[in-house]
Amino acid sequence: MMSMIIKYLSQITVTLFLVCFVVNPVFAAEGKRISGKTSEINRTLMLPQTGSETVGMAFFKTAKTQPDLKDWAGKTKKTQDAPVYDRDIVARTEFNRLQNKFANYDVQTPITVHAQISLERYSPKQQVLFLPYFYPELYFPYDVFGMPVAILAKDIDRFNEIFIPGAEAQQMMDKTQGNQAIVELSLVPALARTGETLPLNGTDFYPFLTQVAQVVIWNTNDDHRLPLWSWRADWYTPKQDSELLDLFKK
Repeated sequence: MMSMIIKYLSQITVTLFLVCFVVNPVFAAEGKRISGKTSEINRTLMLPQTGSETVGMAFFKTAKTQPDLKDWAGKTKKTQDAPVYDRDIVARTEFNRLQNKFANYDVQTPITVHAQISLERYSPKQQVLFLPYFYPELYFPYDVFGMPVAILAKDIDRFNEIFIPGAEAQQMMDKTQGNQAIVELSLVPALARTGETLPLNGTDFYPFLTQVAQVVIWNTNDDHRLPLWSWRADWYTPKQDSELLDLFKK
């Protein structure tokens, strides 16, 4: 009972945080039901997940605060894996690497998150795929060198109902193994707080708010990976697309 109460209070806390602190005008309200595309998806490779170190960079860049890179340097895997007598040397090298990475990090670079989902809840009558995985209080936890960071995506629950016509849905399911899939989320940083934490499931996380830029659903076949469905925000243009457009402008 107590765990249920804590979970409920945590959900309320997250919701209140989203309501109170998300005042950025880029978060314009959009329609409830999402419609993407199941064909002509110009993707052949799934983007790799963003690591916790890069998430930390994005968090502090968004918060406009300098992280303790010297502390990070002493905790990287490369430093920790080095022999004790070499760790100081390795840590100095890692510190220089982290400094360069942080200085050159583009805060608008999307954070990529993967998650396993099921596509079994499809209603032919409504032509809607229900994805309960995308609930309002969903968050993605990261351990940034001992600092707990929770990524929250604004309006993520919009994706719990996706409109897909019946024929397209069938073609989509035929490419899966047991209706299982992987969702790839591209999340653009929007707001970070270094002086506030959110209690989530017994841990005080530093909240990191993002906006959903792109969603791609893939099959789970490692030998023949295929994109099944995709959606992209109107305001978002992937870097490779913008670079191609710039090339044609020259």
